[in-house]
Formats: sequence, structure tokens, C-alpha cells
Amino acid sequence: MHCAAAQRLCRPAETNDDTMKLPLQMRTSLFLPSLMLPLALAGCSSSSSESSLSAAGTGAAPATTSGAAAKPASTGAATSTAGARDAKPSGPSTPTPLAAGAIRGTRCNIGNLGDKHRRSLHVDAQGTLYAFDDGEAIHKIPAGKGPCGLGDAVDIPQGQQTYVFGPDGGVRTEKTPDEKPECKSLSVWSSGYKGVVSNGVAFIVDSREIRAEDLKAPKCASKQFGEPAPTGNPISIAASDKHVFVLDFHGSGHDDNFVFRYDRTGKLVDKLNVGPEGKAIARWPDYLSSCGAGLCLLDGEKTLVVFGGDGKLLRKGEVQGDDFSLGYASVAGMVEIPGKGLFLYVGIPKEKGSSEKVADIVRVENFAK
Repeated sequence: MHCAAAQRLCRPAETNDDTMKLPLQMRTSLFLPSLMLPLALAGCSSSSSESSLSAAGTGAAPATTSGAAAKPASTGAATSTAGARDAKPSGPSTPTPLAAGAIRGTRCNIGNLGDKHRRSLHVDAQGTLYAFDDGEAIHKIPAGKGPCGLGDAVDIPQGQQTYVFGPDGGVRTEKTPDEKPECKSLSVWSSGYKGVVSNGVAFIVDSREIRAEDLKAPKCASKQFGEPAPTGNPISIAASDKHVFVLDFHGSGHDDNFVFRYDRTGKLVDKLNVGPEGKAIARWPDYLSSCGAGLCLLDGEKTLVVFGGDGKLLRKGEVQGDDFSLGYASVAGMVEIPGKGLFLYVGIPKEKGSSEKVADIVRVENFAK
């Protein structure tokens, strides 16, 4: 079955929502034919506690989180044009009962996100959310009065500019430099951002290399990060105040898809996602996020795997919702907003069972026991 799925999903085709269900490096293979064969073979493999984490699951806000709504970007941010993009997406009409204790996903009904292919999420130090797609804008989602404590999206237009990440993780635009900037994080388009900004440092995944860029230093003081380096493909990265997490991906369904946990200097602390027999707990993982003192990752398209600050497995379960189904969704990103919880960037069916999707944000709750 793994082989059949790899052959179906790795065929050369235009980007679609099925494509976005693949781990990131396999999506890349759709556009880089030289990578298709080894990745398809990888897909055919036959190999088979912390109190602060609980607080994150219940929405307890740390003192450092600002609840103030962020202002639109001063570099020409404008609200999205009127039309279909402004309409709130409608969910399935019949609620699905959820079992007690289930990991719940609450649909945020963010307006203006449109139906572009989804790429990733990012959050700054003020808790403002940025949703990257492959269109002409980053969607900036400040605090608001919505069901998830978020407002409607405001677009930061691309145009003849490039995106710049500040030390606080905030996003703005600047004129495209005449020369290639020394900071990779300063030359990232909406369809290609793969990194995280934490405490003034950008950690960027570039092919099989990881770089740390001090955004407060002249010319960013970019340097290689991670010792020892991953031996597979680092396809997802997350950071907390103490650690940087890197998913070392060896192929869908592999037993050695581990998460490297480094300290902030780049020294390996331990590996997460390792089961008692030395095999991966989540064999189809993607989209890392710090969550409380620990780490969360997605296994497949709808299973959340939660690790505590000591690296031990806390919970593994399906994300369920009464007005959406992640089984029909195209998940593209996951990030923690301190004080608000864990958020997914997904494609929501216009109606249950529909192949037509609109972009939305889902808040994950009740994931810590």
C-alpha cells in the first residue's frame, strides 16, 4: 500500500491538495524529477508530564504574551479585496459527536485566507500569526474576537519586494536588494519559507543544511547549526526558549524518522519520537511545533503525537472536530501561539465530503492528559 500511494502521489502533476498531503521533501520531488525515484522508493519501504504542557493545552497564558491586536504592516499592508476571499467558509451542517477526552479541533473561521495552496505557519513574539501560501501575499492574523481569539486576515502584499523577518519574528516587506542578502531568512518568498524565528535567531532549513542567523547582528552572522547533523532530510523545524527541534526524515513509513532535539548552541541533547524498540513512534511524521515544555508533531494527516519536556510520549490520538474533518483536509503547518494553544493551517472542505477546499485555521485543544 505504501508503494501504491507513493506511485500515485509522486507522479508529475500540477500542485493540488493531494500533493500538499505529502511530507515537504516529497512535495519538492514533484518539481525536481531527479528526486522522484529515490523518494518513491523510500515511500515503498516495508520496514515496519510536564505541568506547563497541560497549561498550554488549557490556554493558560504566560506573562510574556501580549494580547494586544497587531496593527497592519506599515509597508503597504492592505485588507484583502472584496469577494469570495472575504466570505466565511461554511462547515458541514451535521455536527459529529466527539467522545469524552478526545483531542478536539476547533475551526476558527478566519476570513480572507482564500483557497490558495497552503504552505506554512509562523508566529511572532506578540502572538501574531502569519499564514504563508503560494499566492501573492502573506496573511497576517492578529489577535481578535473570533472563536480562537484571532482576527480576520490582513494581507502583506508581495509585489516587487521581499519579506523580512525581524528579531521578534515580525514580518514586513522591503525593496528587493540588488545583491543576494547574506541572510537566507531575508530572501524568502511566501511559497518557500521553511524556518522559525525565536528570541532574535532565525533557524532555517536549506536542503539538508540547517543554519542559524542572528537577526540582531550585522549581516545576520549566519552559521551552520546542528552537531551532529541529521543524516536524512530535515523537513520540519521548531524552536522553544531552550531547544531547537528538527525532524530528520528518511522516508514515509520508515522506522528512523526521529526528531533531533538540540540546545540553542546546536549541540544534540537527545532524539524524540523513539519507541521502546528503537523504532519511530510516528512513522509518517511532519509539522513540528513546540507545545508547552515539550513537542508536538503530526503523524499522517490527522494524528497528533505529544511529547513532554523529558522527551517521553504523553499522548497519541486523532484530532477530531464537530464541523470539519481532518480526514478530508490538507494540513500545511502547525504552530503554538503562547497563551492561545496549538494551531493548524488546513484546507477545509466547503461541505462534508467535498473535494473543494478553503483555507482556515484550526485550534487544537485537550491534547494534554
